[in-house]
Amino acid sequence: MLKIFEKSNKLTEEKIRSIIAKDFDAGFYRQEYELVLNGQDPLEHFLKVGSNEGFDPCGWFSIDDYLLDFPDVSETGVNPFFHYLYYGRKEGRDIKPSKRNKATLSDNPLVDLASHTIDDDADTFYHSLYYKEARNLLDNESFTVERWKKWIKKVKQESAPHPNVKAYIESAVVSERGSSGLLVGWVVSSPDSIVWIEDEEGTPTFLTQAHRIFREDVYKAFLTSFDKAEINSGCLVPVKNISPKETLTIYALSSKGVHRLSSAEAGYLDSQPAEMAKWLFTIESKPSDQVDIFRHIFWPMLSEQIARNNRVIARMPVSVEQYGEVQDPLISIIIPLYGRIDFIEGQMVSFVSDEFIKSQTEIIYVVDDPTLVEKLRTLAKEIYDLYKVSFKVVFGGVNRGFSGANNLGAEHASGAYLLFMNSDVFPKSAGWLEPMLEALKTNPELGVIAPRLLFADGSIQHAGMVFQYRSDIGIWINHHPHMGLDPILDPHQALTKMPAVTGACMLISREDFDAVEGWDTGYLIGDFEDSDLCLKLLEKGKGCGYLPSVELTHLERQSFGLTGTPDFRTKVVILNASRHMTRWSDLIEKLAAKPEAAY
Repeated sequence: MLKIFEKSNKLTEEKIRSIIAKDFDAGFYRQEYELVLNGQDPLEHFLKVGSNEGFDPCGWFSIDDYLLDFPDVSETGVNPFFHYLYYGRKEGRDIKPSKRNKATLSDNPLVDLASHTIDDDADTFYHSLYYKEARNLLDNESFTVERWKKWIKKVKQESAPHPNVKAYIESAVVSERGSSGLLVGWVVSSPDSIVWIEDEEGTPTFLTQAHRIFREDVYKAFLTSFDKAEINSGCLVPVKNISPKETLTIYALSSKGVHRLSSAEAGYLDSQPAEMAKWLFTIESKPSDQVDIFRHIFWPMLSEQIARNNRVIARMPVSVEQYGEVQDPLISIIIPLYGRIDFIEGQMVSFVSDEFIKSQTEIIYVVDDPTLVEKLRTLAKEIYDLYKVSFKVVFGGVNRGFSGANNLGAEHASGAYLLFMNSDVFPKSAGWLEPMLEALKTNPELGVIAPRLLFADGSIQHAGMVFQYRSDIGIWINHHPHMGLDPILDPHQALTKMPAVTGACMLISREDFDAVEGWDTGYLIGDFEDSDLCLKLLEKGKGCGYLPSVELTHLERQSFGLTGTPDFRTKVVILNASRHMTRWSDLIEKLAAKPEAAY
């Protein structure tokens, strides 16, 4: 896909991709080349097709001009944008802005605005009548939007550039079903400037409500002309009750009146949560800022769509096909299927030799991928005819996610106990489930039991879970202690209480499962649902038990890789971790400080 400029560099394709991704402007690319994207991720399209077609990766870089100005780059066949970022910038090669940029102010709004002289008239402004009246309105406890709208209509509209505020809207989006919107841009201003966004009805959203982030490009552009500006010039502004195609405008007040700084029409944002997340993830931010952005900007937008999707999913038709019969099962084994079904036979090889499984359990496969339905119907009959192990298949009609699929399986389960099991988890021998059941029955203080899980090479994958604080990004994550070690090095050789255990294989009573209302379906795609369930149990006074004497093999995340690129999946983990921390930070901190007190 990407030709390496110098073979001696030994740069991997992933490294090249990451170098390009840092400066790639997905919003610009989507706007300029929307007709050819066909739903593709903008970065993927640029890497595979766009760069060869002369499509520009951002507003400040022209592919055609770079190749024209530097024929030696053209001869190498290397991606021109990568060449500039990795070589050309160090070599001092000049670049030209994209000729396709549709920005209303110029081909490069940042360059255009930064070239204007900025007069620091802050002192004049702060002593002006306009500022005093506006501040009296904004600081008054009786402030209302209607009072502001009535007052601002009387203020003079000034056509000249604002003397000490510059701003630009890079994109404004709203979900296809309307309601939650987001404005992305930047504002350079002195402290206490009065800047706001208006919709077409004149309703203001003040920049004090914006999430500010550091923008190196803006900082460098204005460094010499306006050194008193806030360093965090990037703005992410949630905007409520706007419609697609509605125009949003940034205004600022000066001693001379109201200045219009920038306008943009709100575009459509895919209302499917995963697609919405992909777009939101294109907004560049420092890793240390991501958790805050995800918690306060992205999650409010996504949670609204996830909740709406869950309401739609709840109305979807469900069908069940039974293969063989099971009378009064004690345990229901619930196994979601997504992406692949070839592991079913591997599990059946183990189940068929286990008399307890055949006589005391019902096996429920939940199809969480509509593309697998027909293939599974054929395979299911063949599997049953070959192994004669009874099971049922639940078709949910749509992808519900890990939690949704588990909940659907539980709805169709009749056992007094529920064993949630991934399709890539395989018992090593018969007799593994009885000890788990015995441990749960004889330890009423425990709400869930999970076994030791091993990688295919025999090393530890799961030996209970703990919560670990990532100080570099400011978030609590789930951590698997002892992962990768030989099982003989596991310090726990008997049933042990842990803060949490994996959802890849866990046993819980139906009574406790119902008491915590099952799996939480508010997370995106995957991760943290299992620890969320464990913390709900812990909140009810039920601990988590890790049983190392029972071992199964877990190939781990065989279908998770189907959910997107590595960068996307990493951001999904951070996104879900931010929600998890918002819900459970007090309990997690208690566990971290005094684990025994939390039990």
